[in-house]
Amino acid sequence: MASQPDAPNAFVLLPDDIIRELFEALADIDTPRRAPYRKAWTSSARSPDLGWIRLTHVSRRLRHIGINLSTLWGRVVCSFPSAWETTLARSRNAPLDIYLGHDGFDAYSHWPISAEELLARARYISDIVSIGQPASRSWWINTSPTSLKYLELAVQHYNFRQGIKPLLPLGQITAPSLVSYKTSYGLALFSKCWCLKMHLIDCLSVPTTTKLQIDCCKSPALLCSILERPETTRSVKYVLDISAERDPEPFRNQAHVKCTVAEDIETSSFQTYRAFKPTKNYSLRCAIGYTLGLPHRGDYAPSSIAASVCTLTFHTDMSVPDTPIRPLPETKHRLEQFGEYLAGFKGIATIYIQRESAPILTVLRDMEAKSATEVVFPSLATIVLDVFSSRLNVATWNGFVDLLMYRKASRRPLERLVLMGSHLCHLSPDIDGGVTKMKLDLRPVKGLVNEIVDLRGKKRCKAESTFNQSLGLRDLNFQCIHTFKNSVLFANTGRGHLAIRLVTQTTALYNALAEVDPPRCAGRWSLYVDDKTPPSLGWIKLTHTCRHLRVIGVDMPTLWARAVCVFPSGCKEILARAKDAPLTLDLKAGGLIDYLHLLPAHNLVSRALHIRDLGFNSYRAWWKDKTLSHLESLHLEYRDVRESEFNVSDARKQLSVINAPVLRSYGILGGFIPFHAPALRTLSIDHPVAWRLLLDSLRSCPLLETLTLTDTRETASTMPFEGDSVSLPYLRYISVQAPSQMGVINLLEALVIPDSAEINTGNCSSPDVFHALLRRRQDVDYISPLGDMLSITAVEIGNSPVRYDRSLRLSISQNVERSYPQYRPMPERGITYEKKCSAYSRRNAQDNPLARAITDTFGSSESAAAPIRTLAFYNTKGFVERDAYPLYINPVPTSVTELKHFRESLRHLNDVTTIYTPEHSAHLFMLLPPDSGPAASKPPLFPFLKTVILNVDSSKMNESTWSVVVDALAYLEAEGRPLERLVLMGSHFCHLAPTYNLQALLMIPSDRNTKLELNIEHARALVGEIVDMRDEGCTCNNPAY
Repeated sequence: MASQPDAPNAFVLLPDDIIRELFEALADIDTPRRAPYRKAWTSSARSPDLGWIRLTHVSRRLRHIGINLSTLWGRVVCSFPSAWETTLARSRNAPLDIYLGHDGFDAYSHWPISAEELLARARYISDIVSIGQPASRSWWINTSPTSLKYLELAVQHYNFRQGIKPLLPLGQITAPSLVSYKTSYGLALFSKCWCLKMHLIDCLSVPTTTKLQIDCCKSPALLCSILERPETTRSVKYVLDISAERDPEPFRNQAHVKCTVAEDIETSSFQTYRAFKPTKNYSLRCAIGYTLGLPHRGDYAPSSIAASVCTLTFHTDMSVPDTPIRPLPETKHRLEQFGEYLAGFKGIATIYIQRESAPILTVLRDMEAKSATEVVFPSLATIVLDVFSSRLNVATWNGFVDLLMYRKASRRPLERLVLMGSHLCHLSPDIDGGVTKMKLDLRPVKGLVNEIVDLRGKKRCKAESTFNQSLGLRDLNFQCIHTFKNSVLFANTGRGHLAIRLVTQTTALYNALAEVDPPRCAGRWSLYVDDKTPPSLGWIKLTHTCRHLRVIGVDMPTLWARAVCVFPSGCKEILARAKDAPLTLDLKAGGLIDYLHLLPAHNLVSRALHIRDLGFNSYRAWWKDKTLSHLESLHLEYRDVRESEFNVSDARKQLSVINAPVLRSYGILGGFIPFHAPALRTLSIDHPVAWRLLLDSLRSCPLLETLTLTDTRETASTMPFEGDSVSLPYLRYISVQAPSQMGVINLLEALVIPDSAEINTGNCSSPDVFHALLRRRQDVDYISPLGDMLSITAVEIGNSPVRYDRSLRLSISQNVERSYPQYRPMPERGITYEKKCSAYSRRNAQDNPLARAITDTFGSSESAAAPIRTLAFYNTKGFVERDAYPLYINPVPTSVTELKHFRESLRHLNDVTTIYTPEHSAHLFMLLPPDSGPAASKPPLFPFLKTVILNVDSSKMNESTWSVVVDALAYLEAEGRPLERLVLMGSHFCHLAPTYNLQALLMIPSDRNTKLELNIEHARALVGEIVDMRDEGCTCNNPAY
């Protein structure tokens, strides 16, 4: 997320309180997770994810707000064990969520707080209780977790076939704040082990308002015993929710009847029935499984509890839209038996039925017709009919009308009939009539009920995806508790709150999330993507929160237009939501041509706002004969575009021209495609380009501001350059990363650019091009003058320490007024000449690479080096084996013979006044005193030298090297031109090291730590002043490598 360039700006419009609410909302829908367990009994194959914590990495403002939300950090204190100290500190005194897992409290033994303190701060505890040794995990003995609100226990069983011995009492737990207690599937495997099941429940002394939840219980007797407990027999109303649930195994349809002790649902909010799931207001929920057949009588609840059931709901499993599973038996006989069983619930006052459960209405009609004395559902007052997936057929509707007629005739009419759903506008024929629709007449029904509440949606009879209707309504934690009124939106979650007060702020929230959390693709569409982030819906997850957020999110075509290529299987749906908005075609490895074949009916290219295409064949010129009228950004990667084989006219014929009148940014890798872009601002070419072809395209973009290219090359055409200049009045920056051809000079000569334009060239491997660049800086007055600093460095090139080459780099740059510590980093801007040489090639003393590089740089004339005032040497770290002593690549020759020959090339630099060198190059100063013999009659080296800067940063300086420096200072003082100042810098300039050659050093590694005293007083008497900028303290035992 932090890699998005505009991410911080997207949150400018949001105030701090909205950002806090955003953090709280993301904490519910994007929880951080660790591997391999998220909960104590649930194995998670998902990879670890930071979740909402990623938002703190976007900007400093978001980080400051997020870190101060101690409540959220308390929930994730156990998510990342390696960072528990940080998360625990950020949680401050907030309640904690503790996941004990298989290790129990032993996993937190290294924490600075005890288990008792953890329990005292615990808000949520998830634990696994072993059947073999339950007492070892009975942490609740003699404890009183006053902050505990949520408790989840799982049972770890091993050899359950041998039976379970009776368990001893494990004590009582007092949890006055406990609101939810949940056990897992482990209980379902011990349907006859009453001691174990009731023990896990009876060991709690909790308030009567505590929610008790048992999933997948297969013991009806246990359910009845729980319902008859004093805590659950208080005066409340029951909701019997009959819902279907798809079995995870294929070809099996598993249904569950869920008996839920819950608060009565407000009758004024009938829409909540559709999204109703017993996860919020329940006190107890048990699921009794049966395979779409008749459940056994008594499996739901005892008669005393059945009399208190006031609401009956039916929910269909819509997880697979094409094959919904209804919670009713399939055969007519079993359906009639099921209806007779439901008639035993005399207290039912409200029935909620979805389209797939509508046949139960026909069963109730037949029961009303057959029963002369017994009344079916005597307290029934409201029927909610919700049809949102497909239309009702005529027979089902007529059977429902007959039921209303029977109740009217028996003087028991319904108080109200609630009609809901988007597909309750017409009826379908009893025999499959395709798209045939029949009129739904409500006039006969109005006289059969006291009130009709019409909550049907917009009338639309086209077949729609049930997935889109049920998304965010059935399987999500968010429940809508209010509607849009006066442009105000309220949404509520089970454990957090999201209150976005204005629609404009909601839109700003979507725009912000689109910048920091864009959708990411998966599969073959991301095989060549550099980042390895897992696929994600990104901001689209917010549309799955509730209906109101979904309405706003779906109606944002600009955001959907950016994601049209992220999910190929849903591209048509995304295109429909994008409407007429310009598209972002970020195709990556898929290729635009493949995508056009996928959607041949849509003209994607003409609507594209951004295109990123990675291809490998030049014949895929999808831009041919097209005007990309909306295109603003284009990035191409091609591997075989050989524009060097064509002249200008041939290239336009072979490659065509990209015609984009509003294109602002164009980048290409692996070749160059000519273009016509009058509005172009940025051009980047990562490939050697034919400069004539480039110059011809630059004529069409007078507004260009930035030009970046690797190098130039000549075309096959022998036609001479006519010298027509190209004016770029707004150009601010030109960069040539690796100039090696004279075409770079020709291109620069042909461009007419402002005086303030900055020209940056990378490492130049051609002496001719380097000299031409130097002459250009000297001749052209509107470019910055030639630099006065020469920086020399050596680097190793290669991929192994066995075989590699070296590269000498000489850079000329402008040495602005800088302090002495600013000499440590090598100057970044300047003109650099690079000369490669073999590290193991045999050569004589006169064939010194550095000497030849200096000669290539300045030629044979000493006047070319006259502007140089500062000479700086830089060392780089070379290839070394693991745990080996570090070796630094020194550009200065180490052989005495080569060093003396190097002295002759340094005579070009007569005007040097300052020398900067690290410890590995300090032996250079042995060249200052002349040798005896004919060389003594030559002029002195560096006659105007005034300042020497010694930087010892990586390891101690050798004793012999320091002696060379002192001897050089003594020579200068004896010659009558003493050094004005000696600058000492570095962290390792505290002591000296004994002098060893490399072989001796490898033989006696124990002497590496030997340190000798450094006496600078003798040097102080030989120079005008010593500027001591060394670090304090001794760091000899801390090598900086």
